[in-house]
Amino acid sequence: MKKVVKRIDQPIIFTYNVMLNVYKNFGQKHFEHIENHLSKQTNMKAIVLPIISYPEDSIESRAKQASQKIPELLSKHKADKAHIISYSTSGVDMRYLISEFQGSQYISSLSTIASPHKGAKVITAYERKLIFDQHLQAISRLVGLDISSFQEYRPTNIRDFNTFVLNNPKVQYFTVGGEKMAAQCADSLKSSNGALFSEFNGTSGAPIDNDGVFCFDEVQWGTHLLNFEADHSDLVGLGRGNFRYEQVIDLLIQNIRYNFGTPIGEQ
Repeated sequence: MKKVVKRIDQPIIFTYNVMLNVYKNFGQKHFEHIENHLSKQTNMKAIVLPIISYPEDSIESRAKQASQKIPELLSKHKADKAHIISYSTSGVDMRYLISEFQGSQYISSLSTIASPHKGAKVITAYERKLIFDQHLQAISRLVGLDISSFQEYRPTNIRDFNTFVLNNPKVQYFTVGGEKMAAQCADSLKSSNGALFSEFNGTSGAPIDNDGVFCFDEVQWGTHLLNFEADHSDLVGLGRGNFRYEQVIDLLIQNIRYNFGTPIGEQ
């Protein structure tokens, strides 16, 4: 049986947050593999866009930064709209951009990878001293923010945030997440994984409902496609395990192609 081949006409822009000092020292090195994988995809164009985070900045300031950079990229590539794929905290920032900076004018869809759309209970775990400075520092580096900026994602803040940062009907929203047992998580995420499971589920046993940073229900928004068996670093190839991050990227591209692609033939 022949398969319809579809072209994605609008570019895909992959966004992630990165701390200024990390970006100064490493540039986009930590996400080069994502850029390389995207460049191999056919019948589409992809761009990787780091959003620089500064000490004590905010969701609003990073969204504003992106609202300036994305139209510039689209102009450069002679495109009027884009599909955004965002990793971790950047996905919440992009929702703010769409809602508060008229992002629907140049964004057709937002697909997020393990973004805390309903807040981050791991911050509550830190405040309750279930995890400590070294644990939160490791998580903050992974999500690309300093600790003070990351704390803006505490559940009470994001609950209020979600009352005014609403979905735009002109944009489609998709999510994926991860779940992994603490013993199989990266060393830096084992403690937070266990704390999230035992404290917020009220039971003991295999902690299979979080990725070491965010709980499975926190990352769901719009149409939730899948939870992978992966921790937060695995999902984008920053972990040291055997998980194939490519399957996450490929699923999101296939979903965009299915929903927005233009048929160009059969194979």
